[in-house]
Amino acid sequence: MDFVKNKYGLYIIIGVLVIVNILTIGFLWLNRPNGPAGVTLLPPPPRLLLEDELSFSPDQVKKFEALREEHRNNVQKLGEEIRIYKDSLFDNVKTGDDAKAKIYASEITEKQSALELMTYEHFKALRGICDDKQKTKFDSLIKDIVRSMEQQRNHLQNNPPPEDRQRRLQRDDQPPPQQRDK
Repeated sequence: MDFVKNKYGLYIIIGVLVIVNILTIGFLWLNRPNGPAGVTLLPPPPRLLLEDELSFSPDQVKKFEALREEHRNNVQKLGEEIRIYKDSLFDNVKTGDDAKAKIYASEITEKQSALELMTYEHFKALRGICDDKQKTKFDSLIKDIVRSMEQQRNHLQNNPPPEDRQRRLQRDDQPPPQQRDK
């Protein structure tokens, strides 16, 4: 009698397949990544890292939140200006006006430099609210915090929320900010 036609043979094949499936699911379950497939997981937000690692007092938390909110607002304003200049720079490809392209590139560089200095000043002020023990811990964390901020900024630039995409489409019709006299 043929092995497949035999009931006993079918039971063995089905049993082996069930065991293989259970082992496969178990292997995948135990070795699963920390997030959905294809999703890059970001490090925790710098705010949480700072609050957890530095153990801020309630007064320090209030000062930290005020500094953070002020910094976030300033960065958003400057970031919007940078985006407008970048849009204008690449819209300029249509005309091929190299002089305007250099002006836009210069403005982008200036704004980007201001952004970096603004972030530096923010962390300097943040360090100022720390006590001596926290300052030591802050100094050891600062590079990780800045890298985390960059990863999150890059992630958001590459994956803007839907309302941001709509705002960008509306912004495409706006002229660049007025040039400053130099």
